[in-house]
Amino acid sequence: MGGPTKVDTAAGTPFFLPAKHSRPEADADLAPARDALARVAAALDARLAGAAPEPVDLMDLDAENRALVDDVLGEGEVSMVIAGPEETRVQESSMPGLWRVQSGDGDGGLAVDRVEVGPYPAMLPAVLASGTHPDVAVGDDGDGTMNARPILAEIRDRAAVCRAADPAHVINLSNLPVSPEDLALMERVLGQGPVTALSRGYGNCRVVSTACRHVWRVLYFNADDTLLLNTIEVVDVPTAVAAPDEDLRDSAARLAEVLAEVA
Repeated sequence: MGGPTKVDTAAGTPFFLPAKHSRPEADADLAPARDALARVAAALDARLAGAAPEPVDLMDLDAENRALVDDVLGEGEVSMVIAGPEETRVQESSMPGLWRVQSGDGDGGLAVDRVEVGPYPAMLPAVLASGTHPDVAVGDDGDGTMNARPILAEIRDRAAVCRAADPAHVINLSNLPVSPEDLALMERVLGQGPVTALSRGYGNCRVVSTACRHVWRVLYFNADDTLLLNTIEVVDVPTAVAAPDEDLRDSAARLAEVLAEVA
């Protein structure tokens, strides 16, 4: 569970499944893109008012209109890969709280291309509920282990009472006396969940859901991609990959300014 000392950048590379387009032609009809962006702005306002807005579907946009949406949204600090029959890839916009969600159709094209608004993609809770289990099997220590069992017991107890609004309970493995055997045992017990994310806000932070509900591995790397901090967080969604409300408010103001410019 010490993890690699190099970041798996493939899990967090900025990605849109189709090739990125150049800026739209000057004479292109960009009304569909402007309408889609206006609907994103309305969804963001609704979210800030306490509603749960529907995603904004971009599948009907042609190349020129998608290029304008790409240009306005840009690419932010957080990207995700979500496992499933068709892998889903998520890229945060340069305006936090706006998430570009895409998945393929199995033939090299897109089956899903939409913008979701919120602290994290709206699909995430359902994915985590269906792709994880509520149990953390503590069991007996194996050969060479020292502290794996009490750490797993702490994780189990915290995960059992974790609720969506709770702050993260952080276990810093870098500062604990753990052996390679401890780390290997915890790796086996916690397993691999459906979500892998990379946040570039402060160096590189890799966030991986485990197979145990509410339990995440959060690893921090320096500019040389050397592992600095190895933690386990018991939380609904780690703050490293979630946009706080104040960022959503800032994004609403920025998007309104951009829409005035492209109107």
